[in-house]
Amino acid sequence: ALPIYPTSADASCIGGNVAMNAGGKKAVLWGTAIDNLVAWTMVTPQADWLDVERLDHNLGKIHDVPSARFRLRRHSADRSKLLEERIIEIPRTAFRKTGLGKDVTDKFLAGLPGVQKEGTDGIIVSARFLLHRMPAHTRTVCLEFFGRARESVPAIVEIKRHLDGQPGVLLAGLEHLDARYV
Repeated sequence: ALPIYPTSADASCIGGNVAMNAGGKKAVLWGTAIDNLVAWTMVTPQADWLDVERLDHNLGKIHDVPSARFRLRRHSADRSKLLEERIIEIPRTAFRKTGLGKDVTDKFLAGLPGVQKEGTDGIIVSARFLLHRMPAHTRTVCLEFFGRARESVPAIVEIKRHLDGQPGVLLAGLEHLDARYV
């Protein structure tokens, strides 16, 4: 299964998913775009080609390893010349805030081009993602909370904590629906 499945899947594209660091309802299990990207290519505002490759991918979420390394190769507009090659290493704390999900406030993202920049670094023209095997058996549990979201959060956290402690049980998805969606 493609790990990222944003709610707007019918209107989204691969480049947009990378540029937004999309996640969706399966991000609980497999992470967001950055966790599952193997490589991507983009065209910069200067008309250079930039190939980005994740090195030593752990095949899981970035916050499960101390850091993530990426090779950046910048080529001329006609791709005939390699203009720059460098490796950047980013600590996991740059991708995730402790106790929270992705840090959407950090648009610089330690200088990693393309991801979470909302298109300001260039146009993503291709991407390679990890694919994950879906569990053999799945069950859907739907919980409905009334009132303010902050009143339901402690119950959601406790449900996740309980499921995390059950052997053989994986929480694959979690989606919040409020009055706007119902």
